[in-house]
Amino acid sequence: MVIDLRYEAEPEYGKFPFAWGPMSLLRDTRVNWFSKKSFSWIYWNILLPGRDIGL
Repeated sequence: MVIDLRYEAEPEYGKFPFAWGPMSLLRDTRVNWFSKKSFSWIYWNILLPGRDIGL
């Protein structure tokens, strides 16, 4: 699990990106796992080689 590390603040509880979810901030969920796997693929195959993402 990847958590934003800040020494002056405690970890935030709740859901992301909205108050109702779908991803929990401090628990491992299936949606968190899929988003980590998809970001890893996007990073290595699109962002790192410098391909245009259309933004």
